[in-house]
Amino acid sequence: MGKTRIVGQMKFMIDEEAEIFYGTTDGITMGQTYGSWAEIFNAVLDLGSVDDPNQLLPHIRKQLRRIPPNLPLPDMVPAWTKLAPLLKSILPLEIPENELTVTMTDQSRAENLQLLLIRLLQTSVMPGSVIVLDDAHLFDTASWALTLAVSQQLKGVLIVVGLRPLKPPFPFEYQQITHCENAHQINLTPLSPEDSVTLAKQFLGVDKIPRKFYKKSLISSYSC
Repeated sequence: MGKTRIVGQMKFMIDEEAEIFYGTTDGITMGQTYGSWAEIFNAVLDLGSVDDPNQLLPHIRKQLRRIPPNLPLPDMVPAWTKLAPLLKSILPLEIPENELTVTMTDQSRAENLQLLLIRLLQTSVMPGSVIVLDDAHLFDTASWALTLAVSQQLKGVLIVVGLRPLKPPFPFEYQQITHCENAHQINLTPLSPEDSVTLAKQFLGVDKIPRKFYKKSLISSYSC
């Protein structure tokens, strides 16, 4: 049983009332900044509810105004809506730059965008929710940085990260996450021949699998 299948079963293993936010890196998002988080922020911003492209920017500004005043703004930023153009780095949006964002350096844009994304999560992802990030072995640097920041600042939320084994040198943020006091790491090992048969029967919905379908190299001692 692979990591993706286990991650996909999360909705059956947790409280029915818990909201799940799912994101993955695929052939489309691979190589994009924050690509693995795009699905999640598409849901957080409720972009799927907007049918008219002309209403997309007003809708996003409305979502940004939902960020409560007790979550402080960055220095020199008068309103969260002023940072809307930065969302182009994570979502395929056409938002014109404004007098604030056009003067930002690359570092300033990255820092302000990360804070904006965290504030959106703090506003929309309630305690008891689950954030699932699959295929994290394809994460870009920004995705790892955001994942670490979210794990430190988003309270009461379970974050599940699925990935294939990484090769050194390991990303700094990955090392910080795995050494976190509340982190639990589960390493998947290959299934035994017996477990492989059990899984195959469950998947096919049968009680027995004819011996002629067995691979002798995989299952040599199993008896129907």
